[in-house]
Amino acid sequence: MVVTLLEILNIADLDLFIIPEKTAAGYSFADIPSKISFSECQVAVYGIPLDVTTSFGKGTFRGPEAIRLTSARQIETFLLDEMADIYDLVKVFDLGDLKLHQPRPLPKNNGGQYDKPSKKNIDRTLSSVASLVPRVTASLREAGKVPVVL
Repeated sequence: MVVTLLEILNIADLDLFIIPEKTAAGYSFADIPSKISFSECQVAVYGIPLDVTTSFGKGTFRGPEAIRLTSARQIETFLLDEMADIYDLVKVFDLGDLKLHQPRPLPKNNGGQYDKPSKKNIDRTLSSVASLVPRVTASLREAGKVPVVL
């Protein structure tokens, strides 16, 4: 029996994720050369691009992008102790990034800088994270997958 992501997550469509190749990184996690379907994977990776509570050095939302890019270009996949490639030992499927409401800064103030996002926007973003992440993670675990969050 082939299990689809739609059946696992009990959602009407795949509008929940931005596929990895359409994220800013342009790669899936570790850019695995062999195609793995969701039903045959052991590990399911997904990103949470969130930049809400940072006060200096904004950009934490780009964390999943940086991890994907680095894993795709700079990771050594051959395990000398095992004499095997990691792709032969574990099947990884990258779901992509969760689509989250991102709080938008308010229009520029008189000083020419953007004001902080409103509390309402921040609350909306955090609410979407609080509802989506447990649902996705629980669904993956029920399917026998190991969830990994970027």
